[in-house]
Amino acid sequence: MAQSEKTVEVKTDEKALTTGNIFVETKSNGGQGWVWKTQADYIYIVIPSDRIYILYGSVPSAERVGRHKPTTVR
Repeated sequence: MAQSEKTVEVKTDEKALTTGNIFVETKSNGGQGWVWKTQADYIYIVIPSDRIYILYGSVPSAERVGRHKPTTVR
């Protein structure tokens, strides 16, 4: 069985180390943020020296937001 290639977008959030929150850019300079524009199959949000959140699937519409819970990988 042939494996399909998957794409990954990686974002680093160092501020999360002090705030305890991750930042997902939904708006940028009056337009859509990266989370709405990415075409990656997976989004990795990296909190340095702490954890990686993996969001499955690109987010083509607001309907999908919140449907996928992040997975913590240690």
